[in-house]
Amino acid sequence: MNLWITSLCLLVGVPLAVIVIPRVVVLIAPRARPAAKRQRMAARRWRRRTYVVVPCVIAGLTITALAASSFDSIDAWLWSLMGPFGERAMSASASWAVMIVHGGMTLFGMSLHPIWPNVLTACVTIVASGWWFLIGLAFTYSSV
Repeated sequence: MNLWITSLCLLVGVPLAVIVIPRVVVLIAPRARPAAKRQRMAARRWRRRTYVVVPCVIAGLTITALAASSFDSIDAWLWSLMGPFGERAMSASASWAVMIVHGGMTLFGMSLHPIWPNVLTACVTIVASGWWFLIGLAFTYSSV
């Protein structure tokens, strides 16, 4: 039961954190503009900030689903989606330091482009999201 709760929290929480936190940061200090113009600009900013993260998450979901389809269990797919935190769900001998360093660095890297959109942070976001899913796949295949 704990595995399912952890899996659900990570499956829902990580994409929400990567997408919602930058939106909240942008909306904290609104400028004095008419409401309609402010809404259009916020929508434009939202699209500009998430056009890298959303395809990365969709590609990661697809690749991990295809890789985990060789198993007959949905647990392998959920473990792959957990990234560095999946090691703890699969074995009790997991290192908290490794999970915190890998998880913290990849989550920070994935949230860089929505916070500061430019070419460099887009590259960092792509690499970090790829690293997240690769670590999840590596832990899944090493423990199964």
